Amino acid sequence: MKRIEKLERLAAQQAAKKQTIPQAHVTPLHSGKGILELRSRNTTLSIGGRAKLSVIYNSASVGGGSNNGDVFLFPGAIPLDDSGEDGQLTFSARDTRLWFKTRTPTDYGNLNTLLEIDFWGASGNERVGNSHSPRLRHAYIEWGNFTMGQTFTTFMNVSAFPETNTLLAPNMIMVRQPLIRWTKPFKRGNFQIALEQPESTLTDTTGARITPDDDRLPDIASKLSLYGDWGQASLSGLLREIRSDGASVSDEAFGGAIHAGGRIKTFGRDNLRFGLSYGNALGRYVALNGFNAGSIDSQGRISLHTISNGHLAYQHWWNESLRSSFAYSQTQSDNDLSIVPVNKKLSSYHLNLLWSPLSAVTLGLEYIHAMRTLENGLEGELDRFHFAASYNF
Repeated sequence: MKRIEKLERLAAQQAAKKQTIPQAHVTPLHSGKGILELRSRNTTLSIGGRAKLSVIYNSASVGGGSNNGDVFLFPGAIPLDDSGEDGQLTFSARDTRLWFKTRTPTDYGNLNTLLEIDFWGASGNERVGNSHSPRLRHAYIEWGNFTMGQTFTTFMNVSAFPETNTLLAPNMIMVRQPLIRWTKPFKRGNFQIALEQPESTLTDTTGARITPDDDRLPDIASKLSLYGDWGQASLSGLLREIRSDGASVSDEAFGGAIHAGGRIKTFGRDNLRFGLSYGNALGRYVALNGFNAGSIDSQGRISLHTISNGHLAYQHWWNESLRSSFAYSQTQSDNDLSIVPVNKKLSSYHLNLLWSPLSAVTLGLEYIHAMRTLENGLEGELDRFHFAASYNF
């Protein structure tokens, strides 16, 4: 009788576990186990990251004192009319990263966390130490169908990113920020909706950027993602309030944007990656904040800017370890602000050759041609050669 009672208790416990809330089945940022995995009674801790060296030659210097722009390609900082230095060689290991993941089973599904840092914080000098402070990239909790913390905005599609030596092709949708997101999985995809951190960026009458810091409503982002043997695609929507509360005048404007992106399989391991965006609330979400969400006049009245954006990239695999990508990206504002020196159009071409002699090692050489046009007609161009060596551990 004791044995029968024990078996009945075990059967009841197994039945209770089958009734727990399912996980959201969202593709993780880091699918590997990392270099180290530690287990306690209920929790597994994984540690991993990457070491990366970049050697970059720019046709003109765009970095200033910290050399940020000479490594990280800010499209809005491309020199105009040959105003930068002729030629700039830069070595950098700042894109090295370190991450920590935990996984804990619970009665309501797995509780997962991710903390990731890189070294794009405050810069040291290039004379002796070349030190750089750690910077928070991701820090979030996943439990059941909820994600809470800082990570990529729901509005973007990571799978649509081209594989490039640069951190990303510059004229794309990319923001990391704190958010609360709910995910509903289904057989061939999922639906997500999130409340995300707001931040209004505006252009004043002189062309300077201002951030009023008067936000009172969260950005609302949603995304429908579909998966299959053909690849992956998504359709996203974004709603925002852009607000300024001045000393005498308070004004706000509501805007929205849509984004479609994906990665489509073609022949063998080849694939086509794309993204298209349009709306009057894109602002800081596109081109690394190369554009603002709107402008504010001398009376404090806000006007939103309509922006269109797109990228297209094709990746070809020469063999199991050698591949190339060709990518083009462009962002353009449809507003006439010719009286102030703000960005009108940003675009870039990328062509690379990447080799992975080991699964965790990648060596790559990339050529980039980037262009920038202001509303007042000024233009600038930048040519970049980028060699990178990285090891994922």
